[in-house]
Amino acid sequence: MHLRVLAGHDGSDGVRLASVITEGCLKELLGIAPEARAQLGDLIRRVRGDEAAFARVGTERLKDINWLNARRNEAVHFKGGGGSLRIDDAHDAAETVIALIRALGLLSDDELDAVRREASRAASAPASEAVLKLDRAPQRTELDDLLGVGSAVSVATIDGEVGQGHDHFARVILWRMRTGPKGQWRQLDVDWPAPSDAAGLRLAMLIATLVAEVGGDPRKLPPGDPTDDASRAAWDAALAGLHERLTAGRRRLWARHRIPWPHATDATLAAEYVRRVWEPAAEQATDRLVVTFEVARAERVGLPWLSRAWRRSRAERVAAGALVGAIQTGPWRADVRAEALPELGSVEVEDLARWLRHETRRSREDAERDAAQLIELTRGGRFDTVVKRIATLQPRARP
Repeated sequence: MHLRVLAGHDGSDGVRLASVITEGCLKELLGIAPEARAQLGDLIRRVRGDEAAFARVGTERLKDINWLNARRNEAVHFKGGGGSLRIDDAHDAAETVIALIRALGLLSDDELDAVRREASRAASAPASEAVLKLDRAPQRTELDDLLGVGSAVSVATIDGEVGQGHDHFARVILWRMRTGPKGQWRQLDVDWPAPSDAAGLRLAMLIATLVAEVGGDPRKLPPGDPTDDASRAAWDAALAGLHERLTAGRRRLWARHRIPWPHATDATLAAEYVRRVWEPAAEQATDRLVVTFEVARAERVGLPWLSRAWRRSRAERVAAGALVGAIQTGPWRADVRAEALPELGSVEVEDLARWLRHETRRSREDAERDAAQLIELTRGGRFDTVVKRIATLQPRARP
């Protein structure tokens, strides 16, 4: 039996692998043939009805397996792009499997340690082709420089129009986090509050979202505006508990914030959020905290000044520029470093031709011709559209 959960490409991948292994363990326990068609939910019910099997698994461990089955259903039936689960879920799923294997005596502690080491090496291997498609060289260089500095908190802004590969670059960040120093880490996906002129209310909503992400109770946060002098002390006291949760244990953390509709108040909101939440966390951090703000603004279309779409895109560009500037300039503590990564733009024809040569085995001439055609068909090389197109291409034999 091979435990490869830690080598999954995202949370959903890891949870699915953990579920398959758990099914195998329970079949072994119940004396069911490995090839028998029995899903995890059915096996859980059989364990409950088998007194000897239930005694070996135990009540608490069966609760963990029930949790794994629920996460597995989310991963299998999720309809959005990418995976709906986080790396944190994959880690917990792996721990659930390890505890079950140990309880059933299927592997010794030494064998489990060996498998852990093998999985860690696999998780740090070069990224898959899907991650490296049309890799963002300028952005990756800046990201590597940021992560290479020994700051307690690293903050990065990633700006670009909608459809220019924000999710793709997030996968690049995911890979870079894995190939850094060894150790466990967790990912938080923090929803950005809807546009509004009420900056204080939006800060309270953002903090409440983060509290829920780290397992706290947002209902225990104080009422009122966190930026108001009358309620600042109460909010600072509540934030102390949040800082402890963010830095608990020796696990690196990546907090990903996606900003789909840049607003004029976002610059003030982001700066105050970093100042109140992440700067104090730097004092207690025992491992790296990485905070990213992904700004996806409207595409610049329409007649300048005359069309509503053009005016909206211009307003969002101004708001995004203000947010990027506020994060980059701070000022921040010495152990907090902030950088603005280069703007995510369209694919260059040279980069696309190089990818076609390497990944589809086209000749130089064919690759350059096809790249030029793809750029024309994707409105000048819009990143997400290009990736969808090239995903359907088949390798060609070299002449």
